[in-house]
Amino acid sequence: MAILDKLTAETGQITLTKVPDSWCWGLSIDGVFNVNQTRKHIDAVVLPNTCIPTIWCKLVPLKINVFVCRMALNRLPSRVNLSSRGIEIQDIGCALCDWNVETIDHVLFSCQVASDMWRKLAGDK
Repeated sequence: MAILDKLTAETGQITLTKVPDSWCWGLSIDGVFNVNQTRKHIDAVVLPNTCIPTIWCKLVPLKINVFVCRMALNRLPSRVNLSSRGIEIQDIGCALCDWNVETIDHVLFSCQVASDMWRKLAGDK
């Protein structure tokens, strides 16, 4: 069968109307774009392996929301994360204490140097 015959067979069932073209959002029943439906779709499809919903705190700057979300998903560029993604890292040890490997949990919570810094920032001695 020739290409033109195949094309005619495929398009033979299409009926054109005089209704003007318009955009239709496929994630909602009424076809109107909705941020909430989009967020739910992203949670369901793009982030299926996490139990953390993408709910933003409006009282906190956007950069902080993004940082916390990336931290919770272990997507911050620690030495271990960079190394696991194929980037050559000479040493994956913590640059602050050189006692443990540099993971997100270590740098933000268990590194003694980082803990001392957090205490000083909080006003403790």
